[in-house]
Amino acid sequence: MRNVVGATRRTIFLSLALLGALIAGPMATASAEPRIITTPNADYAGFDMKTLKGVKLDACKAACLSDTTCRAFTFQQKAGTCYLKNDFGVLAAAQGMTAGRVVEAVDFTPSLERKRIGELDFLSLAFVDEARALAGSIKKKFDPAEGSYQALRDAGGIAY
Repeated sequence: MRNVVGATRRTIFLSLALLGALIAGPMATASAEPRIITTPNADYAGFDMKTLKGVKLDACKAACLSDTTCRAFTFQQKAGTCYLKNDFGVLAAAQGMTAGRVVEAVDFTPSLERKRIGELDFLSLAFVDEARALAGSIKKKFDPAEGSYQALRDAGGIAY
């Protein structure tokens, strides 16, 4: 009986997630602009694909954003050297360096949540509360330093 209830809940949740993705998909694609987030005194070691010398931080950011294969960079402030990277791993402390990475994320605000709930008004609030709880649980268990899709899937499996 417990397996049947668990399977039913899982099916309902996956249906809701798919519906939410279908609704959010076009909107997320339209409004997600790649941008750079930086961390001072840090380095993403390895994955170097191109080196730019004699540049400033803003030029390093622009170069990474203009290259579709660039996912991160490390900028050495003293020498003005930019190391573009096609991937990134764990962020490490490095004095005098600035690490940056490309993010494509839509900011989901409470007003967007209210809009989504309005679009899914045929669902009971119990399902909405369960989805919120699951999302909160995943957020607590997912380590952003791990950063991989598989790590996010694992956190979801643990949270459920």
